[in-house]
Amino acid sequence: MAIDKKLLRNKQRIKIEVAKEHKPITLTKGILVLAGLALLFNLLLWLVPPETILGQLKVLSDKLPQWMLSVGGVQMVIDHAEFYLASSGWPITPECAVISAGLVFVVFVLVFPSTATAKRNALLFGVPLLLVANLIRWWGLLWAGDLLMWKTNFFYDYVGLVTFVLLVGLVWFVGIERSIKHEA
Repeated sequence: MAIDKKLLRNKQRIKIEVAKEHKPITLTKGILVLAGLALLFNLLLWLVPPETILGQLKVLSDKLPQWMLSVGGVQMVIDHAEFYLASSGWPITPECAVISAGLVFVVFVLVFPSTATAKRNALLFGVPLLLVANLIRWWGLLWAGDLLMWKTNFFYDYVGLVTFVLLVGLVWFVGIERSIKHEA
């Protein structure tokens, strides 16, 4: 196999740059930024009534869950910010609509010591995935609650909490696995 001499000349001109390590954030600075962002988002939630936030998410909360449930064979009606099934009605709160959890996710992504590109990617992919996961959670809870009418609150409270804790644990372990460098 012959090597082209032009390639050898061009090879000498290739410059490989290694990314510089970013400065580590001190514990004090990290805690102050975390507390500041958490306070800012909580002030936004206190100053802007949840009904206003939920009103702007009305299109999403009206169309997608109803479509997903109809695909699964569950009949339901959405009136403003409450699901009505044959067996019960569930209010949609900021916590149920992933507003609070989404803000916590955004705060942790912004405070995490990483590059701006990594933070942007985490927000661009993480927030939509949170919304999709929440829609799937709604679909599963409402579908299970519709099948077992007398156990609707059990599914909403207990199974929803267990599902959330398992998802948090899964994300936590995946994050730990990706951040630890394994020695060969």
